[in-house]
Amino acid sequence: MTFAERMLKIDRRIIFLVIGLCTLLPLLYPVGLPIKISNEVRGVYEHIESLPEGSVFLLSLDFDPASKPELQPQAISLLRHAFKKNLRVIALTLWVSGTGLADQIITQVARETGKESGKDYVFL
Repeated sequence: MTFAERMLKIDRRIIFLVIGLCTLLPLLYPVGLPIKISNEVRGVYEHIESLPEGSVFLLSLDFDPASKPELQPQAISLLRHAFKKNLRVIALTLWVSGTGLADQIITQVARETGKESGKDYVFL
């Protein structure tokens, strides 16, 4: 009996138990890996920090549902940082599929920070 044949004969309850343990153990006992900040991220942060209050901040939100898990947290973080610095945000998107997502993100962050559309930010 080959290794593959033995693996196919394992009861599915055992497989689910192993998967559950592999998922649960890191949640209960975190590994504690360090989060390293790249030079690019530090550069963007420092550039936003160097802008004087009231400066115009242009943010392109060109993404679609397929790239939402990767780009939405980045967009939220940039908007929060810009609103915290009281920058005037101009947000735009050139992708039709991303218009609703971009509007949702801007509205959410503006509501969190108490910013007004047309006064503190615009979405083109």
